[in-house]
Amino acid sequence: MKVMYVCSPLGGDIPHNVQRVKEAVTVLIQEAKDMSHVCTSVPMPMFLVPHFVLNNISFTDDGEVDRQWGLDMCLTLLGFCDSMTVIGDNHTPGMVTEINYAREKGIPIIVREEL
Repeated sequence: MKVMYVCSPLGGDIPHNVQRVKEAVTVLIQEAKDMSHVCTSVPMPMFLVPHFVLNNISFTDDGEVDRQWGLDMCLTLLGFCDSMTVIGDNHTPGMVTEINYAREKGIPIIVREEL
């Protein structure tokens, strides 16, 4: 099974950004299902969306977000992925770091500005 890392904004309006990535991943899953029906040799990928986990645990004792720890965790996870899908055209500093890391590692990047 191929693993696709989903890169999208989190900081700023966190509830809005989490909802946006949920909607984008729903579209990606439906597209993958449609493709697997058309071409049975294309397996359904697993979408790795660190927002759903790290959004809830990457906080310091005083309630502040430990962004560097969260980013380090994301980069570690990204290293295990077969590709990256970038959601939207407004790339945050964290996203730029993830995109650059994927480029350095030769991980294919798909940009989906419309999602």
